[in-house]
Amino acid sequence: MRVLCHAPVDPRVTVIIATWNAGDVLGACLDSVLRQEVEGGFETIVVDNASTDATPQLLRSYGDRVRVITNDDNARYSGANNQAARVARGSVLFFLNSDTELRGAGVIERLADVAEQAAVAIAGPRLVNPDGTLQPSCGSHPGVWRALLVGAGAHRLLPDSARARVAPAHWTHETAIDADWVMGAAIAIPAKLFRELGGFWETMYAEEQDLALRAQRRGLRVRFDPSVTVMHVGNHSLSQQWSDAERARRVALAEIAFLRAHYGVARRTAIRVLTGLGYGARAAAFNLLRRRGRAAVYSAMARAYLARAR
Repeated sequence: MRVLCHAPVDPRVTVIIATWNAGDVLGACLDSVLRQEVEGGFETIVVDNASTDATPQLLRSYGDRVRVITNDDNARYSGANNQAARVARGSVLFFLNSDTELRGAGVIERLADVAEQAAVAIAGPRLVNPDGTLQPSCGSHPGVWRALLVGAGAHRLLPDSARARVAPAHWTHETAIDADWVMGAAIAIPAKLFRELGGFWETMYAEEQDLALRAQRRGLRVRFDPSVTVMHVGNHSLSQQWSDAERARRVALAEIAFLRAHYGVARRTAIRVLTGLGYGARAAAFNLLRRRGRAAVYSAMARAYLARAR
């Protein structure tokens, strides 16, 4: 039997959505979730991180179809998702950004199926932009050779299968693969494993990458599955707080925190220098092309990577 929407007791999946001032996109996200078909049923938990827009009113309109946790302060992505995971009833957790829409009725079930496979920790879908174009959906862990290839732009000369490993942002995303990590806009993970791993780290950004690496160190795999698609606006809430350059700086700082947490001094220093120089070269190139916005983004990342690189 296939159950639509919620199972009253012990649902198979818990959908968790952390949101802040996303009232203009959250409704479409929730509607796409509530149209899903999941064998074993699912529940939906939304954590409202002290929104000041129309989000509270929107959530009230869904009644008991959605469980709502309302925070007095913004716990951000990690805090809010961890908070919901502690009370989730599903055996699989499906973390979803509030500026997404699930394309098709079988997205949750497919990703739950993958996440429940033996030796699989995390599953992620193919992400697309609002206009339907491909959005990078998975990434690679840092490495010295990767930093050198990408920094020099040589990754563009590699065959597609190699780019899938070295530079997934420039890969066609046509086949299912074991990835280093998948983008946190939409990921499924067994609830028991998520709790054993201690949930998402509290550093802003790189949350899904850190979670993936800790799972992989247990011998588990991260799967990218392009058979299902999720539309992702991207940075909907954070763009209300910071400029593109400031967000880029914070992403770089999170990547540096990831290196410090998981890499030795010599290796992470080499990666930081090579990556920082690569970003600096891109900033210079975009300045020559008079694309000041892109130049500012890469300049901010270069400065973060090269500041006392150790």
